[in-house]
Amino acid sequence: MARIEWVKQKLVNWALWKARNEGGGLGFATRSVLLAEASDTRYAGNIIPVLEIDGEQTNVAVESLKLTRPRLYQTLQLIYIENTGIKGAARAQGIAVSTVSALLEAADHALSAWFGDKAERDKDKARGFTS
Repeated sequence: MARIEWVKQKLVNWALWKARNEGGGLGFATRSVLLAEASDTRYAGNIIPVLEIDGEQTNVAVESLKLTRPRLYQTLQLIYIENTGIKGAARAQGIAVSTVSALLEAADHALSAWFGDKAERDKDKARGFTS
């Protein structure tokens, strides 16, 4: 198994979305508008836009793992929210680095399935079916 690139990108966007939502409350900015260009949300020198709806939807997907697959959920929290890195996540969970990599791959596949199921539900809803 390998990481799924589009899921990985959704998780990066989710982490940025979550950090921005937790950083400010009631719609007030947490930093000056003048510093918007000096963002830490850059990749290869380009500003990465945080897609609100995608971040929110990915949050629902990740939260769906909390009760059913807690080890995957914890790993995603450590890697993407707490930014511990793979070695830090391994240390925090008392597992091998290779196990963290395997958990990330499993999380990608679980989230891919969640997004696939959601797409099917959305299609059914659009056709007038309810589940």
